[in-house]
Amino acid sequence: METRANRSALVNQSGRLLQFKCCTRCGGDMHQGRDIYSEFNTCLQCGHTKDVISPGRMAAMMAGGGFEMGEVA
Repeated sequence: METRANRSALVNQSGRLLQFKCCTRCGGDMHQGRDIYSEFNTCLQCGHTKDVISPGRMAAMMAGGGFEMGEVA
């Protein structure tokens, strides 16, 4: 007897997020990604990329009292 993996469980564990019509450039669909520097959203239609600032990172920046405007979150 053949056993099959529950595909929906595997997809949900990936942690990927798809946001419909959220691109500020073209109004396309954005998908969330991550690299060694931070998290970001990328448009599937035009390729526009936008950094995501996590709540923990924002709290750390605000608690320190000061941060430089050129700092990448």
